[in-house]
Amino acid sequence: MKRLKKIILILFCTLTSAFILLLLIGIFATGQENIEDRILENVKIDYKFTGLDELLWDRHGIMIVMEIDETLGTYTYDNSPQVTFSSGKTTVRELLNAVVSQKDFVWRTEGDVIHIIAKSLDKRPDYQLNTEIEQFSETGNYADMVEMALGQIKHRNFPEKLIPFFLSGRTSDFKKGLCPFRIKARNITLRQLLDRIALESKGKIHYYGVTRQRERDGSVILLMHFREEGVMGLSEIKDPPEPELPCPKI
Repeated sequence: MKRLKKIILILFCTLTSAFILLLLIGIFATGQENIEDRILENVKIDYKFTGLDELLWDRHGIMIVMEIDETLGTYTYDNSPQVTFSSGKTTVRELLNAVVSQKDFVWRTEGDVIHIIAKSLDKRPDYQLNTEIEQFSETGNYADMVEMALGQIKHRNFPEKLIPFFLSGRTSDFKKGLCPFRIKARNITLRQLLDRIALESKGKIHYYGVTRQRERDGSVILLMHFREEGVMGLSEIKDPPEPELPCPKI
């Protein structure tokens, strides 16, 4: 009898623990907000379409990656259609559905990053950001990480060259202020890996984008640009300035 009571007690404790664990998981999962469901208030946009990345980062801290095909002639970073939107309360999904042309682009989320991708690039197997990387395990600052990520696909024969462009120039003096971090990933696209790098930079990369453009000699290149914190007057103004925190241990 004592043994039976002990077994019943153990089963009761096990079931109670399992119930509490499931309850906690449910509470935690409910609290995780999908970026497209995020509610925005007092939204008013009257801006060029290709400036949405800058606008949504500056106003709402949302990372938008624009992948533009300028060779089609309608959308360029310097000249694109104006978009207007106004709402006292809306979601990111409703906003993007309203301002992103379904004829020319698709938009989707990759974790906490939103990509607006030209349809001409979205499914191309020879477009580098669609390329899958079997394994990546590296440590470095974000500038080094981007270079190592691109190094994973350099040996592949792509018809158009992908050129990264950093306003910082990735100089040694600039890199001194960057914290290293580690990323380990398997079976991940270059797009997803670059997103991970941008997020792990902890705000040092505001967003990045890719422009497919035709050069004067007729060749086509893919220019990848990065907006970086503290470059060209883009750092936040703080008064008094906050001291730099030491880099976390890896």
